[in-house]
Amino acid sequence: MPIRHSIQQRNNEQQHAKEGELPMAVTLNLRQAIVQKVKNKPDEDIVDMIEGSIDYDERALPGLGVLFEMIWKASSSEARQQLVDTLQSKLKSDQAAK
Repeated sequence: MPIRHSIQQRNNEQQHAKEGELPMAVTLNLRQAIVQKVKNKPDEDIVDMIEGSIDYDERALPGLGVLFEMIWKASSSEARQQLVDTLQSKLKSDQAAK
Protein backbone atom coordinates (compact mmCIF):
# COMPACT_ATOMS: atom_id res chain seq x y z
CA MET A 1 0.00 0.00 0.00
CA PRO A 2 1.47 3.37 -0.94
CA ILE A 3 2.41 5.57 2.01
CA ARG A 4 0.15 8.39 0.83
CA HIS A 5 -2.87 6.05 0.80
CA SER A 6 -1.95 4.67 4.22
CA ILE A 7 -1.72 8.17 5.73
CA GLN A 8 -4.99 9.20 4.11
CA GLN A 9 -6.70 6.06 5.41
CA ARG A 10 -5.38 6.70 8.93
CA ASN A 11 -6.60 10.32 8.75
CA ASN A 12 -10.04 9.12 7.65
CA GLU A 13 -10.17 6.62 10.52
CA GLN A 14 -9.17 9.35 12.99
CA GLN A 15 -11.90 11.61 11.63
CA HIS A 16 -14.47 8.81 12.03
CA ALA A 17 -13.27 8.26 15.59
CA LYS A 18 -13.74 11.95 16.33
CA GLU A 19 -17.29 11.76 14.98
CA GLY A 20 -18.07 8.67 17.07
CA GLU A 21 -18.22 6.34 14.08
CA LEU A 22 -16.34 3.15 13.41
CA PRO A 23 -14.02 3.06 10.41
CA MET A 24 -15.47 1.13 7.46
CA ALA A 25 -12.96 -1.74 7.84
CA VAL A 26 -13.91 -2.23 11.49
CA THR A 27 -17.62 -2.15 10.63
CA LEU A 28 -17.23 -4.79 7.94
CA ASN A 29 -15.14 -6.98 10.21
CA LEU A 30 -17.78 -6.71 12.94
CA ARG A 31 -20.51 -7.76 10.50
CA GLN A 32 -18.42 -10.67 9.29
CA ALA A 33 -17.62 -11.78 12.85
CA ILE A 34 -21.30 -11.74 13.82
CA VAL A 35 -22.31 -13.67 10.71
CA GLN A 36 -19.60 -16.27 11.39
CA LYS A 37 -20.79 -16.59 15.00
CA VAL A 38 -24.32 -17.57 13.96
CA LYS A 39 -23.53 -19.36 10.73
CA ASN A 40 -24.44 -23.07 10.84
CA LYS A 41 -25.94 -22.76 14.33
CA PRO A 42 -29.12 -24.69 15.04
CA ASP A 43 -32.32 -22.66 15.34
CA GLU A 44 -32.43 -23.11 19.12
CA ASP A 45 -28.97 -21.54 19.52
CA ILE A 46 -29.95 -18.54 17.41
CA VAL A 47 -33.18 -18.07 19.38
CA ASP A 48 -31.22 -18.33 22.65
CA MET A 49 -28.69 -15.78 21.43
CA ILE A 50 -31.41 -13.31 20.39
CA GLU A 51 -33.47 -13.73 23.54
CA GLY A 52 -30.35 -13.56 25.69
CA SER A 53 -29.43 -10.23 24.08
CA ILE A 54 -32.81 -8.54 24.52
CA ASP A 55 -33.05 -6.23 27.55
CA TYR A 56 -29.51 -7.14 28.49
CA ASP A 57 -26.15 -5.52 27.90
CA GLU A 58 -26.07 -2.83 25.20
CA ARG A 59 -22.93 -4.41 23.78
CA ALA A 60 -25.24 -7.00 22.18
CA LEU A 61 -27.08 -4.35 20.14
CA PRO A 62 -24.67 -4.32 17.17
CA GLY A 63 -25.11 -8.08 16.82
CA LEU A 64 -28.87 -7.76 16.86
CA GLY A 65 -28.57 -4.95 14.32
CA VAL A 66 -26.57 -7.16 11.96
CA LEU A 67 -29.15 -9.94 12.30
CA PHE A 68 -31.98 -7.47 11.69
CA GLU A 69 -30.16 -6.14 8.63
CA MET A 70 -29.96 -9.68 7.25
CA ILE A 71 -33.66 -10.26 7.90
CA TRP A 72 -34.59 -6.92 6.33
CA LYS A 73 -32.57 -7.55 3.18
CA ALA A 74 -34.13 -10.99 2.72
CA SER A 75 -37.70 -9.84 3.40
CA SER A 76 -40.42 -9.05 0.90
CA SER A 77 -41.96 -5.59 0.90
CA GLU A 78 -45.00 -7.04 2.68
CA ALA A 79 -42.83 -8.56 5.42
CA ARG A 80 -40.91 -5.29 5.76
CA GLN A 81 -44.18 -3.41 6.16
CA GLN A 82 -45.25 -5.88 8.86
CA LEU A 83 -42.00 -5.21 10.72
CA VAL A 84 -42.54 -1.45 10.47
CA ASP A 85 -46.19 -1.81 11.58
CA THR A 86 -45.11 -3.90 14.57
CA LEU A 87 -42.47 -1.33 15.51
CA GLN A 88 -44.91 1.58 15.13
CA SER A 89 -47.48 -0.22 17.27
CA LYS A 90 -44.90 -0.90 19.99
CA LEU A 91 -43.67 2.71 19.93
CA LYS A 92 -47.24 4.01 20.27
CA SER A 93 -48.06 1.66 23.14
CA ASP A 94 -44.82 2.58 24.96
CA GLN A 95 -45.61 6.28 24.49
CA ALA A 96 -49.17 5.83 25.78
CA ALA A 97 -47.88 4.01 28.85
CA LYS A 98 -45.80 7.06 29.91
